[in-house]
Amino acid sequence: SEQEDLGDLKLYRVPDRTTVASRQSKQVRMLDQDDVPITKIHEAFYSANSAQGYAPLAIVLRTLNDKKNNLGLPLPSGRVAVFESAGSGASAQRLLAGQTNLRDLAINEETELRFPGGAAVQARQVIETRDITPGKPLPFLPGKGDRKGASISEVSRIEINNAQPYAVQVEMRVYVFSGQEIVKADHPVAQKNGQPIFRLTVPANSDATIRYQTQASTR
Repeated sequence: SEQEDLGDLKLYRVPDRTTVASRQSKQVRMLDQDDVPITKIHEAFYSANSAQGYAPLAIVLRTLNDKKNNLGLPLPSGRVAVFESAGSGASAQRLLAGQTNLRDLAINEETELRFPGGAAVQARQVIETRDITPGKPLPFLPGKGDRKGASISEVSRIEINNAQPYAVQVEMRVYVFSGQEIVKADHPVAQKNGQPIFRLTVPANSDATIRYQTQASTR
């Protein structure tokens, strides 16, 4: 489709002529693009210092809405269905993998499709106490240190289990309250949307652990 602007509206010109009869509805393919690169991520959200039991990680399909990724059109909100191929050759089948919603997306904006995950990739968060054999003391992250009038929390431990026969990329997002920050961790901490995030790859049929501590002002 060819995209045009009419004030604040986005118009999409259908490349082929078509007709819509009275009281008729018709589906028209708006965007047909091949070879759009997708990164598959398994993710979870946790509140800092809050225990949470094992649960499947959500699946996120991520790309960038730009020409380099064979997109580059303002994408309207709506329902999205994702299909995957099962089998090969004459017996190959195209199966529905999941459905989700897409919000309005501008050109050059990160595009994410989020789906419920299965039991093969799960994670939980526990708080280390005296009832659990303590792990090694955690180092301060670069640029972090003790603050006057601040206290260090108990160690929070995120345990990830990957039962898939292949490695998976995971993102563990941690919500911290105002005045609170992660100051100690055994993995690098990045920032996304103003909140800390751990990114790592978990090998096939393996487990991974993230340990961190927060520091918050007592004032």
